[in-house]
Amino acid sequence: MPFGKVPVLEIDGKVLNQSTAITRYLSKKAGLAGSDDWESLLIDIAVDNIHDLRQEIASYFYDPNEVTREAKYAPLINETIPFYMDKFEKTVEENNGYFVNGKLSWADLFFVAILSYLNSSVKIDLLEGRPKLRALKEQVLAVPQIKAWVAKRPTDIP
Repeated sequence: MPFGKVPVLEIDGKVLNQSTAITRYLSKKAGLAGSDDWESLLIDIAVDNIHDLRQEIASYFYDPNEVTREAKYAPLINETIPFYMDKFEKTVEENNGYFVNGKLSWADLFFVAILSYLNSSVKIDLLEGRPKLRALKEQVLAVPQIKAWVAKRPTDIP
């Protein structure tokens, strides 16, 4: 493990790290990373925006100081999360149900993959009142390979 953390990916005996780089690499192999450089850029932007929301939530959730942690909660719930989630809802609406160009990409998979973690971190349903994002989640979870994995994955994974 190059930096002592997971995930790692081993290819031809070489152990590689960094989840986003691994995801982007595998997405290219699966045809989910964009059909040209522009579309790939738009997908990367969507993922980075999702990362930004995740970092805001993590700043609250992992704050070891109870006083500052508590002070972060109301602005996170009332301002930050609505800001990002409303923009995501609009983006998905403008792109025919997906984050980019009206078709499934790794941005959609990434969003759905971390959604349970984000929900449990803030103890709310981030999709409440956001029907386009809820439909996107259902669309991703209906992909046969994903549906099969969710059905058999360990139950301790949210």
